[in-house]
Amino acid sequence: MIQIMELNLQGTLPASLSKLTGLQVFEAMRNQLTGPLPRFAPSLQRVQLNENNFTSIPPDFFKGMNSLQTVSLDKNSFNSWVISDDFFKGMNSLQTFSASQANITGPLPDFSKNIQLQNLSLSDNMLTGPVPDSLVGLQSLYMVNLTNNRLQGRRPKFSSSVQIHDMAAGLNRFCLPDPGVNCDPRVNNLLQVSRDLGYPYSLADSWNGNDPCGGSWEGITCNSGGDITVVNFERMSLHGKISPSFSNILSLQRLILSGNYLTGTL
Repeated sequence: MIQIMELNLQGTLPASLSKLTGLQVFEAMRNQLTGPLPRFAPSLQRVQLNENNFTSIPPDFFKGMNSLQTVSLDKNSFNSWVISDDFFKGMNSLQTFSASQANITGPLPDFSKNIQLQNLSLSDNMLTGPVPDSLVGLQSLYMVNLTNNRLQGRRPKFSSSVQIHDMAAGLNRFCLPDPGVNCDPRVNNLLQVSRDLGYPYSLADSWNGNDPCGGSWEGITCNSGGDITVVNFERMSLHGKISPSFSNILSLQRLILSGNYLTGTL
């Protein structure tokens, strides 16, 4: 066990921490530590690094950490990073994951393998896309905090046993304020397009509400009847593939995708 919290420590953590093969607890919260996070040995069960100035987290940071139960990374100035579906792979013992104000972008991952997860706090990040059913239906879940992101789609309806921190529609980008109510089909079609682009933050930020034709939805133009006629994503620095879901927008007359980094065929 290493406990060095609240000591006003500066500098970086050494890469040699990965050699401490018997280490189970590492607590270094509320210091002024910086630099990238090092890898830890697979024996680790609890790591608390919140309220520091760490700058980056390796993509394989949690690889092989099958014993990990508690993770706290809140309030660190990480470079933007994504929690991919592989990020939690093998972490079947994980009970608490907290990374609020940690500059996380992109969609939420699949949680179907995290069958012991009880507490999840990811507030005040830049998360986009829908809340996955694998999280909403997680039997072990006790508390979830996803407030102040740009999460999209229908507002999730968690079990009555789950303690939910404020997820009012205005703090995210859910289409409707009532939990579990499906979005307008036009919204769903556009979200399918956005999925193939990785749910870009620029789109999530402006696509607000349940009517793509009734507000300032970036890149979307409609006719007087409320049908989407133009999708203009020109020079938006988008990555991903050209979505086959464009074909679901039957009223579409013009599609402008030039000046991006897209792959695939039309």
